[in-house]
Amino acid sequence: MNRAMTIEFNGFEARLQAKGILLLKMQIYATREKQCKTFGKRLAREVIAEGLLNKAKRLTRQQEEDLELVAYKVDGDDYRSFENY
Repeated sequence: MNRAMTIEFNGFEARLQAKGILLLKMQIYATREKQCKTFGKRLAREVIAEGLLNKAKRLTRQQEEDLELVAYKVDGDDYRSFENY
């Protein structure tokens, strides 16, 4: 999870806790083959999105924002997970 998502999730969790609602966090583990495919896809999307942002000449503001979302979705956790794979 990237920093912005972590902050948003922690706020959500705190609001639930203030209402007396316990949030159950569950981690789901995938096979090594599935992990490899997922990491590869995410890293490829990042590279492609960054390439388009750097080279495309005529992008609308919405297209730029969408590509930035894709490019910055990959974070340090993804690289650490891939490294540990």
